[in-house]
Amino acid sequence: GTVEDVQPLTQYNLTAKAARGNKGDANFAIQKAFNQTVKTGKEAYVHATANGFAVSDGRPPFRQDHYRVTPDGKVFAHRFRLPSETRGAVMESQASDGRRRVIEARLARGENVPASMLEEFPDLAPAKSAGSVREPWVVARENVKPYAESLRGLSDKELKAEYKRATDALNAWANRTPGLLPDGTMNPALQALEGHEISARFNAADDEIESRKANPTPDLQPKAPAPEATEAKVVERNPSYPEVAQPTPISSVTFITQTLSGPKQVRAKVYALPGYKGPRLAVQEYKAPRGAPNDRGYRIYIADSGRMLDDSGGRESLPDRLKLAVTRVRQLGEKAYQQQPSFLAEQPKAPGGVGSRVLYHATQATEQFDAFRPKSYGTAGDHEYFYFSDSPKVAKGIAVGPPFV
Repeated sequence: GTVEDVQPLTQYNLTAKAARGNKGDANFAIQKAFNQTVKTGKEAYVHATANGFAVSDGRPPFRQDHYRVTPDGKVFAHRFRLPSETRGAVMESQASDGRRRVIEARLARGENVPASMLEEFPDLAPAKSAGSVREPWVVARENVKPYAESLRGLSDKELKAEYKRATDALNAWANRTPGLLPDGTMNPALQALEGHEISARFNAADDEIESRKANPTPDLQPKAPAPEATEAKVVERNPSYPEVAQPTPISSVTFITQTLSGPKQVRAKVYALPGYKGPRLAVQEYKAPRGAPNDRGYRIYIADSGRMLDDSGGRESLPDRLKLAVTRVRQLGEKAYQQQPSFLAEQPKAPGGVGSRVLYHATQATEQFDAFRPKSYGTAGDHEYFYFSDSPKVAKGIAVGPPFV
């Protein structure tokens, strides 16, 4: 049997007043029941029906969940449940009955049912199903796996020729294998392993062609030998990128970049790019300035060194800026992995009394010298200083690093 749980509902503070609402509102029914108890001095009961909540002076039949309202304004919820020790057994029995109905329906339609599913119901297992015979299409897919892997090493021209051979073989098999025999029964040859293997080879060739359409420059296409240059060394630094057909975020990273105000922590997403194996490119997205063509802007960093490569400012899409960032990485070569230079926050006076931005230590970032053209040069002890213009453009350029290399 079931167990009755009784719980007092303390959220109700009932007083005699007109009930407002409709039959579908439990609060309306509880207020109506309390008004009845005030008149009769007896408890009232609220339970659900097909037409909404009903109020009665007796408990509902069949151990139905209900509310009990007392004349002093208290409300109790009565709920019935299975005992915990039998609830699991009942649920498992119901699930087993459902599985049995599914298997019986499949057998009635003449479908193959795996032996593992029939183990629970041995009375349903036909004699021929007692073994562990695998379906022919499963065997065919496994047999064709080496063939599918060999297609990846073919050139586009060779793959096209192989696709034609697979198509011709499939058509020839279909022409010599009718679906129905002269007596109107299904041809058993349709379930033979040969036909499934021919179909699987055709599907493998078709899948390889579609894969190359999504990624026009797969790594296994013939390529010219890479020259012995810095760029080739950078490409080999991160060979663990997944193969992708378009720029795809693969993880998040936190690193330090240098600004005029000192080190700054940056949280960004690392992107994998088609055919790119260089240092990790991290993208920080932000709301673009007012008036920009796009709603979002993107700052692109080299996560391995903290160097900032590009800031779109909301002017172009992310894929376009990533292409530009890859070009700049290749121009940097091994310098892409070196820590970004630090800059001093203070603004000492340049020779002649003119206020200027200052770059600390001449050996830290020689790219800025050519781009910003320092106004003057000075020394202090063992350090060299280059003084730059106070213009906002130059100040911003020094703060974010060299996006121009």
